[in-house]
Amino acid sequence: MKFLYSLDGANIPVIKEYDIEANQKFKKGQVVRISTDGIISIGAIGGSIGIAAEDHTGEKDILNERNNGTKLRIDITRNAVYEIDALRLVATGGSKTSFVCSSTGITTNLEKSRLVLVHKGENSQNTDSAGTARVINSVAVSGTSATFTVSDGGVISEGDVYALIPKYGFEGNVVDSDGSFRCSSSADTTTAYVVNYNTDTLTLEVMPKKDFIA
Repeated sequence: MKFLYSLDGANIPVIKEYDIEANQKFKKGQVVRISTDGIISIGAIGGSIGIAAEDHTGEKDILNERNNGTKLRIDITRNAVYEIDALRLVATGGSKTSFVCSSTGITTNLEKSRLVLVHKGENSQNTDSAGTARVINSVAVSGTSATFTVSDGGVISEGDVYALIPKYGFEGNVVDSDGSFRCSSSADTTTAYVVNYNTDTLTLEVMPKKDFIA
């Protein structure tokens, strides 16, 4: 996740330093959580406190002495909007009007959202060019497979990669471990709304549903 702006008008994030457990690893842009004793850790079960504002490898680095420290800089900006990559989906099959993929991270309320072709599989029969958008009419999830009914176009083939661009106002989740956006519900994520998107860069602008507890 990358800070863009705050609805309050700020164009720089509010950063605060917090204690972390020794030798823990964090990735910049990751949603971080706080434990009941006030320590930021990977296994924390408390509420989300903000976004990691730096990488922390847990190992000494002459270019960043903080890497093996016990502190982490965290973005705690209220009413903030963040940029995030749109979820990439790999087709396991399809047709002119359907797209089939793994159901991981997928929900069924994606009508009027879009799939944008990123690149084709090695043996793809798809005649669409990269950047072609297909409107989603419905989604059905069965076990480990999700089937999208989409607007007419080239034959979607195994290995074709599409970016999922949710509609404005869509409520999804930011996954704690890597800061990626998922169109599903999970207790281990931070709920966020899609407030904008860019079909050229295949990125989303998302705003957490609630302020972080900081």
